[in-house]
Amino acid sequence: MATESKQSEVKVKPSSSNFDGPKGKFESSMKLKKIESSNKQQQQSVVDSKNKSIPAVTKTEVKSKSAPSSSKTTTTTTTTRVRQKKVYSLPGQRFDPPEEREPLRIFYESLSKQIPTSEMAEFWMMEHGLLSPERARKAHEKKQRKQKDATIWNSR
Repeated sequence: MATESKQSEVKVKPSSSNFDGPKGKFESSMKLKKIESSNKQQQQSVVDSKNKSIPAVTKTEVKSKSAPSSSKTTTTTTTTRVRQKKVYSLPGQRFDPPEEREPLRIFYESLSKQIPTSEMAEFWMMEHGLLSPERARKAHEKKQRKQKDATIWNSR
């Protein structure tokens, strides 16, 4: 059920000549408040299809005007850092080499020792810079051939 609300402006004059609020002093000028009011039906609870009642919400906004002499402008500049891509010396390397006790490194090194023909271990070790330059070059060429073949098969 859509609710409609009417906006009315109410000017409120503070009782004291100066107002010390959390943001500083304000002159005795008028404060402008916007109050959204709704019909009497909307102030009652709205019942949805599950027979649960949801109270209607009224919103209030307070806008204050301050004296031009007391207003301060601050300028902030944001600098964005451009992430530079790292360049590695080994072919196919995409990541920094993991530490000696890293669980994934232990797993793939042991897999490579147990099954020397494992492509999965070879590709992971190549991408993390754990292979010799010659073996990394061969693994990189092999991976590129596999990716090229996969794109040919996918395009059919």
